[in-house]
Amino acid sequence: MIQTKKQLDDANKEIEKLNKEKNQVTKEIEKRKFEEQKDEINRQKTKIENYKKEINEFKDRVSKIEEENKNIKNDIGSRDLKIKELEDLIKEKEKEIIDNFSKTTDINNLITNKNLGTIVNPKKDIIFDILIRNNEKIKNIKDLLEIEIEIKNEADGIAKIKATKNNHLNLNGEVEIVFKAIDIDKITNIW
Repeated sequence: MIQTKKQLDDANKEIEKLNKEKNQVTKEIEKRKFEEQKDEINRQKTKIENYKKEINEFKDRVSKIEEENKNIKNDIGSRDLKIKELEDLIKEKEKEIIDNFSKTTDINNLITNKNLGTIVNPKKDIIFDILIRNNEKIKNIKDLLEIEIEIKNEADGIAKIKATKNNHLNLNGEVEIVFKAIDIDKITNIW
């Protein structure tokens, strides 16, 4: 019986030892599980922190884009305002031009220097050239004017300048200019 008791005590010690080992192994397993879970939780936390960082960066980019859009809208608004001002100015100038064209202009106001001097062989082209040289205002409307030349006597002539009937500038009136005329043929006949 002693031997059985001893065997029993040895078996109990062995069981106790095995239980301790079992408990220790269980604790080790739980510790490992806990460490693995802890590591997994830390990995998840790191991922979450990275996501938060990315989200904040994205929010910053969105804020910058919204600010740029706001600036662009303001710029577009100011440009639209400038365009409106320019369009109004164009309309005003167009109205001014139309008003100027709708008024009739007396050619007496355009031909201010009526001094032709003495003209040898007075022809229309020569008189026009002298008139234009003396009156810059009629340079661009030469085609809208007509000229008639009358030689009164051997030394005096009259140039009658008037507007053509169909002119787009509504020119009207008539200018008479007296000038000295010399006929070169008569002078050569005298010599």
